[in-house]
Amino acid sequence: MTDKAKAAIATLENLGYTHEGGSLWKPPLGKAPDFNMLDSLRARADSLEDQLIVQANRAVIAEQQVTALTQRLDMANRLNTDARNQLAQQAAKLEWMDEEMRSQCNIHGMAAEREATRMTQNQRMHDRIAELEAQLSARQAAPDGWRLVPVEPTTEMTKAGGDVEVEGDFGGEQVLFGSEVKQIYAAMLSAAPPPPEREPLTDEQIMDLVRDECHEMRWPSTAISIFRAGERAHGIGATNDNL
Repeated sequence: MTDKAKAAIATLENLGYTHEGGSLWKPPLGKAPDFNMLDSLRARADSLEDQLIVQANRAVIAEQQVTALTQRLDMANRLNTDARNQLAQQAAKLEWMDEEMRSQCNIHGMAAEREATRMTQNQRMHDRIAELEAQLSARQAAPDGWRLVPVEPTTEMTKAGGDVEVEGDFGGEQVLFGSEVKQIYAAMLSAAPPPPEREPLTDEQIMDLVRDECHEMRWPSTAISIFRAGERAHGIGATNDNL
């Protein structure tokens, strides 16, 4: 037997062929043929088709859900953008209001400070005018060398006059009674000359008195008017044609 024949026999045996005589080898016995395979394949195809339909439906539903989620996400993004814009606008408005309030506080503070300064200056002016008016009354109530006395003597004045010891016509000391002192006092007042007429101060003299305070006075003529009123109250310059 040649090597080629040996190789062919070995190949057939490896494939499961057997030789039981004759000119042909018997093929190996395998699984019995399935004559219902076509029906099985059709059923399998139908099942796969149903599965494909289900999967397709699921895909459509999933796509719809994705679309809905995408729309909701877009809406949420727009809402977030609008919210951020509104917050930015509110923040800008609050910042403007805060700045405006600070500005108003500064304005009111400056106004209050100016008002307090003005009130202080006015108070100083009134105090100074009152002081100068008092000085005017004290200085010009009576002319130099004169003294104001009551028309009716007081008890103390009458007693002081009665305590004076005067020498009588026939020697010795004479004591005056209170009624006599009053009569003498009344006679002396009747014989007293009128006080000399005082000339009113000039505007320049008045301004010299208040010159230190003039920078705080908005109307220096007010001081002059007050002085003129004080002079008239004391009969000074009452006959002056300029008054």
